[in-house]
Amino acid sequence: MALLAPCLTGLQLVADGVGVLVTDGVGVLVTDGAGVLVQRARDIVRITTGSKQLDDLLGGGMETKAITEMHGEYRTGKTQLCLTMCVTCQMPENMGGGAGKVAFVDTEGTFRPERITAIAERYQLDPTAVLDNIVDSLTSNFRNDFCGRGELADRQQKLGQMLSRLKKISEEFNVAVVVTNHLAHACTTRLSLRKGKAEQRLCKVVESPCLGKAA
Repeated sequence: MALLAPCLTGLQLVADGVGVLVTDGVGVLVTDGAGVLVQRARDIVRITTGSKQLDDLLGGGMETKAITEMHGEYRTGKTQLCLTMCVTCQMPENMGGGAGKVAFVDTEGTFRPERITAIAERYQLDPTAVLDNIVDSLTSNFRNDFCGRGELADRQQKLGQMLSRLKKISEEFNVAVVVTNHLAHACTTRLSLRKGKAEQRLCKVVESPCLGKAA
């Protein structure tokens, strides 16, 4: 994650695997008391997921100053959502975007420029310009680095430290962090994805401080 630090001013993040995503730094809190909460709420940007139904479930989209975890089995749409948000977060705020850039931390080898191109064309954006605004970083997978029950405690500690750093980044730079993994702590909002009938995908809010549990 240290490699991302020089890029974070005015940057937005999205990541697949252990690490993520998205919006422009629109201010650091300098007030105190109730004023902090009021200003924080004003600064939050909600970024469209590309699905109206999912946006409605999330109260308008993925929010900044928060870590949103998406977990689910293979082919439930986690990667597609991340790739879509790589594009939508670059759109103007009045179109549901964050007018920012993206840091995509790829731990599973799922980043595909051709898929970004197709999504950009869907939104009538220049694919080349969209790809130029994405910083793609490949890092190792925690599942490969820490194997066996004997290393579980160390693995959980390292994950906790990473999530703590991501949370601080999300608050300081008004970034929306989207993580796809099987993390069970430190996330602001947790979403569970599963397969429905045919190509249908279902999403359930498992935990959120401001959203009711709904599907």
